[in-house]
Amino acid sequence: MSMIDFILDEHTFRPLWRRAVSETTSLRTRRRETMLYFESSDLRTSNFFELIQHLLKIKGDSSFWTIILDPDPFNYFHENFKKFPGFVHNSHNTENDFFEILNRDPGGNPADSLADNGQQYVVMPEQGEWIIFGDRSWDTGVLSGQPDIMKAAKNNYRFFIEPVEDFRIEPYCSPAND
Repeated sequence: MSMIDFILDEHTFRPLWRRAVSETTSLRTRRRETMLYFESSDLRTSNFFELIQHLLKIKGDSSFWTIILDPDPFNYFHENFKKFPGFVHNSHNTENDFFEILNRDPGGNPADSLADNGQQYVVMPEQGEWIIFGDRSWDTGVLSGQPDIMKAAKNNYRFFIEPVEDFRIEPYCSPAND
């Protein structure tokens, strides 16, 4: 059993969700060539987990948050499961812990796991030096960060792709939630 659990209280989740939405929205104004692109399903791979760990190490961080933006964290996920679709991965947690929480049944239906039902996600370190946003509807994700982060990512992850021509970053954010 994983040592990682879903976020249970809104007091913890809401500021993380706001930060995730805000930082993802800011990606919309960045030039395409300043970001790195990948298939959104890469989140479910060991290679991608290793990339996250490498980026944390570069900045001296030890933990990161994963937050699901869509489906609606408040009106769908919390309403149905009495928990929020996000978690923190600390330095003592393992790769297996990460994949276990991504694939965990939140309550009553394995198809509602974050890995299966999360349409948009954000991965971000506690300190906020970089951000990862994935959108399953486009099968595309982006990584954005400072130049040292981007260089390290290019050198340590061989699965970056060219984005589809009309790819747009449009984070889901229900106005009723803010």
